[in-house]
Amino acid sequence: QGRDDAPPLALVRIGDPSLFAPNDEFQQHLGIEVPIVDLGIGEATAAGRIAEVIKAFEPVFELHEPSAIVVAGSSDAALACAIVAAKRDCPLVHADLALCGPARLAADVNAGLLARLAVDLGPVPPAGDAAAAGLTADAVALARSKRVAPATVLRQSGAPLRALVDRQGYALVVLDAAIEFGDRRRLTALLTELREASAVLPLVWPLQRATAARLEAFGLRTFLKSERIAVLAPLPYSDFIGLMDGARCVLTDSRDVLFEAQLLGVPGLTIGPLPATPGAAGAGSPYSKAALEASTRQP
Repeated sequence: QGRDDAPPLALVRIGDPSLFAPNDEFQQHLGIEVPIVDLGIGEATAAGRIAEVIKAFEPVFELHEPSAIVVAGSSDAALACAIVAAKRDCPLVHADLALCGPARLAADVNAGLLARLAVDLGPVPPAGDAAAAGLTADAVALARSKRVAPATVLRQSGAPLRALVDRQGYALVVLDAAIEFGDRRRLTALLTELREASAVLPLVWPLQRATAARLEAFGLRTFLKSERIAVLAPLPYSDFIGLMDGARCVLTDSRDVLFEAQLLGVPGLTIGPLPATPGAAGAGSPYSKAALEASTRQP
């Protein structure tokens, strides 16, 4: 935004507009002011969602006639926009091109296809990871400077305050891929583990809508009904960092979250295998009851 020689930007957000509400406040903190186009694409199968996004995105492309399209992540929506770019001979930049793991999960299949469609920017220099880490560090520092106290976040969310009253504090839970790609048997085992973990430390879990819907579909949401588990709606980034900053530890399947926890000096415990991302920053210890108990003994 600070470069006069850069082309103007337009931000296309795909999905329920309410999903992006938690980011709006932080975007204002960053001073980002760009036109926003919301494409409200509903739930569908992977193929159906890709088709719907292509149909909705093509008129946006024709209106703006972009010089390039930038996509982040490896979702079906990102792949759909990439297909439109390829059909219109428009350069595609995949922001996460250097962070693709092996093609095991659905998102990794998309990542492989996106890598084929994106422009060839050459090998990523070693400084690339450091630059990405620096951007994350800047975001965490900004959010931390505007953080809201964990007690206030929980009170405003209507969640019980038992997590903060507990003598040993609370553990913050952030799980996405494990829920999105797990079958009912694996999710049952995972939620059973979390209930057992809550006996050691109360859990605070900001639950994304898609994650909640998947648990509902499997009839597993009742596993989270416990006085020791505080389930929250999606949070603004500053509130999320505030909760993480006040946690005894973080239970997650996300490298990004592990790195954020590392920046804040909060122990990170990994649940399930992390996707292989060569050179990615952030490392955590595998989750176990013993590891969780050990985190409560740290000064």
